[in-house]
Amino acid sequence: MSHVRFSGKAQCGPLIPEGEADIIVGLEPIEALRIIADYGNPGTRVIVSPRPIYPISVLSGQDKYPPVEEVMRELGGLVAEVRVVKAIEEGETGLAANIVMVGALAGSGLVPIEVKNFEESIREIMSHRDLDLNLRAFKKGVELAGGKVAVPAPVKTRMRK
Repeated sequence: MSHVRFSGKAQCGPLIPEGEADIIVGLEPIEALRIIADYGNPGTRVIVSPRPIYPISVLSGQDKYPPVEEVMRELGGLVAEVRVVKAIEEGETGLAANIVMVGALAGSGLVPIEVKNFEESIREIMSHRDLDLNLRAFKKGVELAGGKVAVPAPVKTRMRK
C-alpha cells in the first residue's frame, strides 16, 4: 500500500488519515476491500482490477478466496463509486498491471493532473529498456478508464542551410 496525498489548500503530511481517502486504486478486489476498511468512506471512489491475485494461503489450499462477485458487491456498498478496470486479461502475466492502473487513474478524470503529465513522468523515471512496455500499459489503462491518450506532437526539425 502506498499513499499519495496532495492539496492546493493546505500542507499535508504524507499519510492519509483513516477514513479520509478520496480515491483508492486496487490491483485486486480483496486488496481494495482491505484498504477501504481502514481508509474508505461513503464518498470514496475506487478503481479496481477484478482479477484476484491469490495469496500463498489460497494457493496452498489453507484458505479460500471468496467469489469475486461477492467482493465487488461488498465494495460497491461501502463507497460512492467502483470503477472496474481489467488491468490483467486472461492469459497475461500482469507484469505491468500497476502501470495499467496508474493509467486508469490518470484517465478517470478523478485527479486534477493531465494525462500528459503522468506520461512525462513515466518517461523521466523509467529505464529505456522498460519504457515501451510501461507506456503501452499506461495508455491501455487510460483507454480502459475512458480517457484520451495524448498523441505526441511531431518533432520539429530545422534544416541547416
